[in-house]
Amino acid sequence: MAITYHAGRRIQGISQSSITHDTTSATESSGSVSSLTHSMTIANNSNRVLIACVSSYGSSPTITGVTWNGVAMTAVPNSESYQAGSNNRTQIYYIIAPATGSHSIVASYSGSATCSVGGMSFYNVNQTTPVEAGNTSSATATATSSLALTPTVTGSWIIAMISSSSSLGTATGLTQSYALNTNALVRGGRNESPTIGSANTVGWGSSSS
Repeated sequence: MAITYHAGRRIQGISQSSITHDTTSATESSGSVSSLTHSMTIANNSNRVLIACVSSYGSSPTITGVTWNGVAMTAVPNSESYQAGSNNRTQIYYIIAPATGSHSIVASYSGSATCSVGGMSFYNVNQTTPVEAGNTSSATATATSSLALTPTVTGSWIIAMISSSSSLGTATGLTQSYALNTNALVRGGRNESPTIGSANTVGWGSSSS
């Protein structure tokens, strides 16, 4: 997915304010659950957006909803991916102007499975249309899992996640933000300076399929 900078922060004669990373943290369940709660703290910065990268694996139930501090988050269009061969499912959610301080992301599922949640908060983000585009891919028996995304708004960032049943290597076109390794392998990452108007390939390598 691509998030866009807050154009209203442009000041005459001074370079535009850019999206800034606040904090990232992630957790996964120790066994099969139908909901997963992840606590994190968001600083009181202007023009905030919280991203939740959510996954399930094993029986791979659908993700029925995600909240922050009890408020529903919005699913990023074209962000849900499901790989039947490995039963991995991922989806990205966001919320504009999330409550500051220490609160919880709660992800709910249609059934019980091993699940994960990764939270990434940012500020100086467009508060009207923070999300520009989404894209997904899934594959089996490949050494690289990747996709292409073309941001069109200057100052945009790319946010990505992956869930894999196999080994994962170095991130491609991304700064890796978090890594979960207990059950399925789950990663989250960001590209802070993608090429605008061209396809940017992002993903993760693998030492096996």
